[in-house]
Amino acid sequence: MAKSFGELTKDFSEERQARIKKGTELLVMEHDLLATLRKDQELTQQELADILEIRQAAISKIESQEDILVRTLEKYIRALGGELEIRAKFPDKVVALTQFTKRMNSEEARAP
Repeated sequence: MAKSFGELTKDFSEERQARIKKGTELLVMEHDLLATLRKDQELTQQELADILEIRQAAISKIESQEDILVRTLEKYIRALGGELEIRAKFPDKVVALTQFTKRMNSEEARAP
């Protein structure tokens, strides 16, 4: 017979249960990270859509996508007041991938 998660973990130490809880919270946050960032800025989907001049449904779609264009993510993060940084980590170095943000910055400079 199947046991509930609570039954399986009831004999775990408090420390182990706390680690499991934290890991679970991180997984949930990672899944809903864009929505969490938006809510941290106290914005609704509609308010963010108004800033980006798109429909609310588009915000919902962006927040639920597993794969997103860098350009779309950049615009989303900037609309929240942030700046997107993309880095590649190697065993001996970390490299900032600036080709994406350079293009965004030059496009913004050309905008009327």
